[in-house]
Amino acid sequence: MDRFAGTAPETPSAASPTRVTTAAKPERRLGSRVEASSERSPWETRYAGVAVGLSVVIGAALRLRWLGEPMRYDEAATFQKYALGSVGHIVGTYDRPNNQVFYSLLTHFSLGIFGHAVWVVRAVAFAAGVALVPVAYLVAARIHDRLVGLWAAALVATAAPLIDYSVNGRGYTLGALLVLLALWLGAGLLERQTLARWRGFVVCCVLAVWTIPTMAIGVAIVAVWMALQRVDRQMLVRLAIALGVAGLLSLLLYSAALGQSGWDAVTPLGRNWNDVTGLIDDIAENWTRAAPHPLDWLLGVAFVGSLFVERRLAIATGIVLLAVIAFGPIAPFVRSWLFLLPFFLIQASVGLAYVSRRAGVVAPLVAAVVLGICVVGEGLRSADVPPISDNDIVGLLKKYARPHEHILIDRYTAAPTHYYYYERYGDPGVETHFIRSTDRENRHIVVVVPRGTSPVETVAKAGGAAAGRARLLDRREWIDFYDVPLRSDAG
Repeated sequence: MDRFAGTAPETPSAASPTRVTTAAKPERRLGSRVEASSERSPWETRYAGVAVGLSVVIGAALRLRWLGEPMRYDEAATFQKYALGSVGHIVGTYDRPNNQVFYSLLTHFSLGIFGHAVWVVRAVAFAAGVALVPVAYLVAARIHDRLVGLWAAALVATAAPLIDYSVNGRGYTLGALLVLLALWLGAGLLERQTLARWRGFVVCCVLAVWTIPTMAIGVAIVAVWMALQRVDRQMLVRLAIALGVAGLLSLLLYSAALGQSGWDAVTPLGRNWNDVTGLIDDIAENWTRAAPHPLDWLLGVAFVGSLFVERRLAIATGIVLLAVIAFGPIAPFVRSWLFLLPFFLIQASVGLAYVSRRAGVVAPLVAAVVLGICVVGEGLRSADVPPISDNDIVGLLKKYARPHEHILIDRYTAAPTHYYYYERYGDPGVETHFIRSTDRENRHIVVVVPRGTSPVETVAKAGGAAAGRARLLDRREWIDFYDVPLRSDAG
């Protein structure tokens, strides 16, 4: 069935075996309990492609807005410890979860071609983040209808967490994209099975897990959703075989890194009620952080309302997540569950499309513009991992370092400075990790901290004590430089 046509499959009429009739047939969508009318709005029929293109432009523009922001802790570590290494080092090392192997490989090759600029470190995440917009449309249009797809594209384009991780050199948007592609191919297999589609489905599942192991949860959701579509036994057998092949290939790709310390580096979340609900609250707050009240509530209402129209994707997600909670391990970080956000937005789009059917493409486009403006106003300040350094950090260190004095850098700011900026611009040789006797003799030290962090506390943690109030020397968007008087008798 052509999921982008406005008619049902052609069927021969009784009067003429070669003639087809399509005029009044409804179009059935995968997993949908409600059949969309073939009498579509001219806006929806003629300009759906234009609307998707505008959503992609909005999504790309929002991501470009922050593509050059200063480096963060984890992306800088991924750059220095893995992406700069050899191919053998990347595929054979899993001493920390920072090595999201498939992402590190793609970044390795992009660094070799384009250099080490900030935007190059994030190029793969950026490309995957932009690609999420049209893929969300394709998925929602295939399993529901075109208007649901337009809403999904608009919401994915303007979702603040997806924008954040499109400009963060990690593999989260790439993993989410691969899981979403697996869902699109899975929906296609329910329409018509071909060897090419099965191969593509397996490849997407394998690469998603090779990017981040927890993407196996997303693959499981896709598989359960497919099984809920009332498929026959033959289809279930083929699905099981495809998942088995994907699992074996994933083990093969990880074989050189199995047993290394990275697999146990993160302590799983506890299974008690408070820990689980706390994580859910953090995820919900992060997902809606850039949507002003009551738009955040409207999105929640749309999600709940969609369950009365079509709920198989939500049911599949719930089944898998309950299994994870029951049998674990549970990833404790908000970012680890980012791949669920496109699923949530597609589900909410069902409810939004239901109530905005008469408006056609106008409603999702207006929503994309409004939400985009809200994201620009919010910025990255409330992101779960905002930048903590400055692109001019090396020059600033040289500027404020007095002769024979060191500069103390807060440990969170020091990480991207060491992993990325020193690697690219050279170590100025002025940094200290703890207060030394020579620093006390000079009676002053320059302290670099993230905005809002106390320089006096940073000095205390480094083994010194302030003799008075800190004096602000320079204020950048994400970091501050202070002059702190030191007590010579401290320590």
